[in-house]
Amino acid sequence: MKKLSLYIFLVLMFCNVVVAEKISFLDIKLGDKITDHFTSNQINKHYIDDDENTKNSKGERVYGRDVIYSYMAILNDNKIFKEDYSNSGIQIYFENETDKIVSFAKVDMANDLSSCIIERNKDVSNYKKKNRITSLFNQEEEVHKFPDGMADHYVSFLGKDRFFSFRCYVYTDGDVTKRFQVATNEFNDYVFKKFNN
Repeated sequence: MKKLSLYIFLVLMFCNVVVAEKISFLDIKLGDKITDHFTSNQINKHYIDDDENTKNSKGERVYGRDVIYSYMAILNDNKIFKEDYSNSGIQIYFENETDKIVSFAKVDMANDLSSCIIERNKDVSNYKKKNRITSLFNQEEEVHKFPDGMADHYVSFLGKDRFFSFRCYVYTDGDVTKRFQVATNEFNDYVFKKFNN
């Protein structure tokens, strides 16, 4: 009987060893809990805290455990996603109180603004073809300049409670990034106000 108990104990211990499976970026949805997709170790490893990306130009905290939203950034990590994002950055934003995902983004470096806009427009066209954006969304194409000098060349689709955006950011140092983002309108309004004051 002792041997049987030992075997049962060992089998249960083996079953408790969790091997994290790779996830698909495409499976992440607004409103999901961050812990539905990522382990605590992954969240802690990729959590962004107290750097220039968590503050606005006035030095106010926009992201962090002590404010409304936090985020994690995943760069060059081929152990998390099924897709190959070795040349991309993935950002996941979540509400601290509920752990609900309020935004996710994929960021790629671009050679220059004109090639970024060509690629951005292809992404918009492909996304529309897949019928993910319907006539229920209002389309806007604009260039917005932030107080720190960064220019945002974007095409966005605003719905009742969420938006999709395809962007080319031109930074003051000349770097250009292409960004695809999905976010709740509430989160988008919060970020826009924080970075434009």
